[in-house]
Amino acid sequence: MHFAALAGLFPPKRNILKNWSANEEIFVGFVKKEGKIGIEHFMQALVLFFIRKYKGELDKYAQTLMKKLVDENVLSEKFVVDWFDKTLRLDKDSKIYDKKAEKKFRDLIETFVEWLKAASSGSDDSSSEEEANTKEADTTEATEEAEVAEDSAPAKTEAQLRAETKQKEQIEKMKAQQTEALARAKAKVEEEEEKQAAAAEAMENNRE
Repeated sequence: MHFAALAGLFPPKRNILKNWSANEEIFVGFVKKEGKIGIEHFMQALVLFFIRKYKGELDKYAQTLMKKLVDENVLSEKFVVDWFDKTLRLDKDSKIYDKKAEKKFRDLIETFVEWLKAASSGSDDSSSEEEANTKEADTTEATEEAEVAEDSAPAKTEAQLRAETKQKEQIEKMKAQQTEALARAKAKVEEEEEKQAAAAEAMENNRE
């Protein structure tokens, strides 16, 4: 059902990115009709659409389409990441289940998923910081008591201080690397989107 609709509505000559929004409700309806398993069947259909039906012809649209589906809440971030990490398995009893095709599709959208993970991680960090700020007032008294106790405790050795400094430096380095990776992945996705938009516009102009 999902696969037949994808193949019928979006042949190479009918750009899937440009025409998705006008047909999105068809696939949302299919998913709702099947219930919880529907989203798995839709994902399987996407895999076969790109990897089997139009192998190599539409590869450049895969990542941008996945981003569009997540942005429009057709697929959730958690679903995509869990499927990519293989913590979520698609319906093995489905007639269109294809494990090898899934592996190839993972390779096709790897940059997008890594960007998605990094973006999600950044959001989690912000939430944690906000939660920490709300608890700060409650911990002030405990901190003061700890400082009093620390005054009476033996001073830290030079080795302990060096170890703590090194640990802090490693944490800061990891944060910097994560931020840099997120920026690179985001730039790559945006660059791909621009190329695809230009290609779609050129195709449309040629038809006219």
